[in-house]
Amino acid sequence: MRRGSGAGKRWWSGALAALVAGAAWVGGAAWAEGLPPELESRAAAPVWRAFWAVTAIHRPSKGEEAVRRFIETRAAARGCPAERDQAGNLLVRVPATPGLAGRPSTALQGHLDMVCVTRPGATHRWGIDSIRPVVRDGWLTADDTSLGADNGLGVAAMVALLEGPDLAVRHGPLELLFTVDEEGDFSGVCGLRPGWLQSSRLINLDSEEDGEFNIGCAGGQADTLTFDGARQEPPPGHVWARFSVTGGLGGHSGVDIHRGRANAIVWLARFLIRVSATVPIRLGSFTGGTVDTAIPTAASAIVAVPAREWPAVRRAATAFQSRLHRWFATTDPGLRFRVERLPNRSAVGALRGPDQDRGASSGADASADSVGSLPVTAFSPERSAQVLAALTELPCGIQAMSRRFPGQVQTSANPGVIRLATGPLRLVSHLQGSRLEAIRWLSWRWQTVADRFGGALERGEPYPSWEPAASSPLTDAAVAVHERLCGRRPLLKVVHAGLECGAMAPLYPDLDMLSFGPAIVGPHAPGERVEIASVDRFWALLTTLLAALAEEPAFAAGPTDTRSEGLPLRCHGWRRETPVSGIAREPADACRR
Repeated sequence: MRRGSGAGKRWWSGALAALVAGAAWVGGAAWAEGLPPELESRAAAPVWRAFWAVTAIHRPSKGEEAVRRFIETRAAARGCPAERDQAGNLLVRVPATPGLAGRPSTALQGHLDMVCVTRPGATHRWGIDSIRPVVRDGWLTADDTSLGADNGLGVAAMVALLEGPDLAVRHGPLELLFTVDEEGDFSGVCGLRPGWLQSSRLINLDSEEDGEFNIGCAGGQADTLTFDGARQEPPPGHVWARFSVTGGLGGHSGVDIHRGRANAIVWLARFLIRVSATVPIRLGSFTGGTVDTAIPTAASAIVAVPAREWPAVRRAATAFQSRLHRWFATTDPGLRFRVERLPNRSAVGALRGPDQDRGASSGADASADSVGSLPVTAFSPERSAQVLAALTELPCGIQAMSRRFPGQVQTSANPGVIRLATGPLRLVSHLQGSRLEAIRWLSWRWQTVADRFGGALERGEPYPSWEPAASSPLTDAAVAVHERLCGRRPLLKVVHAGLECGAMAPLYPDLDMLSFGPAIVGPHAPGERVEIASVDRFWALLTTLLAALAEEPAFAAGPTDTRSEGLPLRCHGWRRETPVSGIAREPADACRR
């Protein structure tokens, strides 16, 4: 496979220049520095050039207009029709390469939005400052922010296919589906209309494990718990203090939940509830997290403490810091617990939450600005103890492991965002599970906590899981191509995260779906990174698979004629199909590395 020609490189350079010079919708200072030589020389250089352009565009959930217009411009330059739907999704139809026009169409899908988070203490301003990728030790990362490789690289691979004649990739007719608001409430994919896609097979490019194919995914919902109560100014003899947990590694609430990383909201609440058992503290504010699908890396609370108890609280905080460091030395080596006494009431107004994204963005810690006008009032000691007890009793982390897929998470909960300033306390948690019944059970546990401690629960709209198909010709073809390229079979799994395939399945019940992608570590968190070599493998797999689906007789006939004798069969893990005549079935563990 050859890399992009000079014409392709000139187009990307021109696109980046246009982004900087003429497009205010990009957010101002788009980063126009050239592609690093370490990426320009790679086999996947077309993908990296597209990713560099996409990364220069601010694209939070519900703010995808700029990147959507960018893709429409590129599609128009190639002469490919592009159509939007009412939900804001974009569909680009790409004609087949010469000689393959009569082949079945294949759809590729990725989402345009990204999770915009900033490392505590960083000065990045979303919508003004551009992400600054850094090549380090074979990985591409962003030091102070999320990188947007989720799902920017999937989008970039689709955009790279628009290079047309400059790209030596043969394929049948393609439908490139760019969805919106995946990191929000799935409003994009849930707003798809039946019949818009004409393809009988779809490749989702939103997976994050090299050498693994996702053939199913978890469903989930976001529940919001609210606690209200009378607020009063603490009586004389109290001091204000801020307690903070910072430096957690965080990560995706689904794919990283098994890593045992600290949830800053939960651990701060655990400290405060222990203190409240002996000291009548008054909870004034509580801030942490950015989005419910990210494990919160930091949280802070402003609390009124009786002055006579302050030395004891300081000693408890010192002991807690030591234990916290010991407990999370491996999973969160940078985790820190800090307590500081505020010198006076006016200092409260100067405080900002540790997870605050300093700048305008959908991922910003909105309540931190409200701290600037926070009255010096707090919940009563009794109400504070009730609220803190509720926070510590909520399900958090892994709740059940899968019996069908050993070693994989079945259900989990992530208290991801908490806000308490001048009004009620609101906590949003993401509940994830491979079965709807398990998600409902978790939501019921939240309801019992709300009822017990005088709160109110608002259940989010659930998004469906994607059940593995008993037979998938598309996966058979992809497994055969992967084995040809890599010399081994990929691992087939059901990912513990929400993929848009789950929402598309009811709309397109006959659509044959598969998901794969490059190796991405730490999505939804500062320091998100992607292995550069894995993008080469991802691009080779995608382009070779598209060529095989269009050109090889075993695959090109479409979904009704792909089980013919001689086609390598995939292993379905927990079940086996009846083998095709003359072909022996491999054992279930043949899929595993």
